Amino acid sequence: MRLILPAIIMALSPGGCLSTSSEVPGADASPNRYQSYSCQKLRTESYAVSAKASKLTAIQDEKRPVGGGDEVAAQLSQLKGQTNAIEQAIIEKKCAG
Repeated sequence: MRLILPAIIMALSPGGCLSTSSEVPGADASPNRYQSYSCQKLRTESYAVSAKASKLTAIQDEKRPVGGGDEVAAQLSQLKGQTNAIEQAIIEKKCAG
């Protein structure tokens, strides 16, 4: 949560719009949410989150010249955080690749 707030503040501040999806930081997300997931479910969740993030990445980068990607940037930040948490859970569970 501590990373999403600065991202939202920066995105909403005048002249502070994030210009590309790569500049959107990942929000903090706990891997504890995924502790009960099996390795297969973690992989499935990872693919689903990745697909959503890919769509939002394209939207964020498309809107860059026009602005107005603030909501998209916030959602993308959440998905990046989820991706990191899922990856951490995969490592902790020692899921084979």
